[in-house]
Amino acid sequence: DPPYDLSETELARALAALAPHLNPGALVVVERSTRSPEPGWPAGGAAGLRRSDARRYGETCVWFAESP
Repeated sequence: DPPYDLSETELARALAALAPHLNPGALVVVERSTRSPEPGWPAGGAAGLRRSDARRYGETCVWFAESP
């Protein structure tokens, strides 16, 4: 199992830094513990991400988001 030691703030910062570099329609997958809240997806035009799905597998949640 991967470590889940990245804080929510650090994850939100990483997603915000990543989003402007993605092509339209790019898929981002975030794996977290089911005890973690949904990631803070960056909003705003072409540099944002929109959640498209979420799946739970035991103690793991996998979040999917797409760039516009």
